[in-house]
Amino acid sequence: MPPKMPAVTGSKPHLIYLHGFASGPDTTSKGAALRHALSARLSSFLIPDLEGPDFHDLTMDSMVQRAEQAIAALPDDGAPLLLAGSSLGAWLAAWLAAAPAFNLARRPVALLLISPAFTFVSRWRELLGDAGIAAWRSEGSRPFFHYRSQSERSLGVGFLDSCQGLPDTPAAVAMPVTVVHGRQDELAPWRAALAYAEAAADCRFHLLNEGHSLDSEAACSLLIHCANELLHRLESAPRGVPE
Repeated sequence: MPPKMPAVTGSKPHLIYLHGFASGPDTTSKGAALRHALSARLSSFLIPDLEGPDFHDLTMDSMVQRAEQAIAALPDDGAPLLLAGSSLGAWLAAWLAAAPAFNLARRPVALLLISPAFTFVSRWRELLGDAGIAAWRSEGSRPFFHYRSQSERSLGVGFLDSCQGLPDTPAAVAMPVTVVHGRQDELAPWRAALAYAEAAADCRFHLLNEGHSLDSEAACSLLIHCANELLHRLESAPRGVPE
């Protein structure tokens, strides 16, 4: 039997959107589209700044901490939460939902994972090569294209170190999940996302003939549809009381 879900008070749902690597609250077109389409049916819509003040010092630990703080700051109203994310933000959403130490049981939760960056942990060496990894460690930082500033910026090797020990793909969860991925994704292989979807207890998987960004009009329309569907399922599903 699926786990019982917390009782809902009648408050509108909340939506937290976790942006991708080298992005931010003001540079995510998908987050902006969801905000515009869904705000009227939500109690709150938040895109936390996962990067913080200094891209150079970014680590996975600091991203996790900022995401946790955003979720913990939600009002204790028992209202459902749609936790959405794109690319690395989608990996983070999936990891948070599966982490035993992070308790989301106070409210019903669903996941919307957009081009989740599954396999990113192991693909550093494939993408950068042994020489690239060695140079990053030797120099202490390396440049990455920073979408937020539309320029190259240096990222410290602390980010690479913080990825050690993390799973390529977080454990599947029992909550409602929708995954949207691009068949032509050049950064995050769609088959890893499909494997995650197949392992999940309640997951719907959509594969579009697009790349990693999924920022076309058709993709944005699908994302809005999927988010509305997940919100409807959260609002209308029978609720039990946690034991």
